[in-house]
Amino acid sequence: IDVQTNATLTVVEAIRVRSEQRLIQHGILREDATQYRDRAGRRRSIGLDVQSVRHDGRPEPFTVEQQDTFLRLRIGQEETILAAREHEYEITCQVRGSIERSQGLDELFWNVTGDRWPFPINETEATVRLPPEVPRNRVQIMAYTSPFKSIPGAPVATTVTAEGDILFRVTEALNPGRGLAIQVSWPTGYSRQVSGRGLG
Repeated sequence: IDVQTNATLTVVEAIRVRSEQRLIQHGILREDATQYRDRAGRRRSIGLDVQSVRHDGRPEPFTVEQQDTFLRLRIGQEETILAAREHEYEITCQVRGSIERSQGLDELFWNVTGDRWPFPINETEATVRLPPEVPRNRVQIMAYTSPFKSIPGAPVATTVTAEGDILFRVTEALNPGRGLAIQVSWPTGYSRQVSGRGLG
C-alpha cells in the first residue's frame, strides 16, 4: 500500500488460493468497500480503479461491477476450469479518497483483505509505505481483525523497518467472514488531500 504525496494510493495485492474445484472453479471474486462513514458520520466515497490483474504471472481477464456500497471484481473466465492446485493472483489498483484529515492528522483506513471470503485465510500480511518526508516517530498505527470491539480478534504483529515501511502480520488464521483492517495516522502537511470523485 504505497501512499503518494497527492494522498492517493497505489495498492498491489497478492492473493494465493488453493482450488479444489468447488468454491473456486473459474477464478475468484474480490470485493472492496467503496463507501463508508467518517468520524462525523458523513458518507464518503472511495474511487477505486483496477489497473491490472495477473494470474500466476500472466495477464488475466476481469470485470468490475459496482454494487451499492462495494466494488466486485470478477477474475477469470467461465469457460476456464482451474486446475486443483495453488493459484496466485496479483491485483494492482489506484485509490482516491481513502485518507481522512482530522485534528491535525492524515489518517489512512484500509480493509486489507475484505470480510466476505467464505473460507479461512491462513496467512495475512500488509506493508504500508508513506512518503519519505513523514517522520516515522510521529506515526500511529492500529490493526483490527474483528468487526466488534467486544469480540477479540486474531493477534497482529506490527514492525517498522529500517527503510520506514510499516509491516502488519496476522499471527494466526482468520475464520471465514473475518479479515484484516489497518489504520495509519501521521501529521498533516506531507500530502495534499484528494477526495474520492466517482467510483472506478
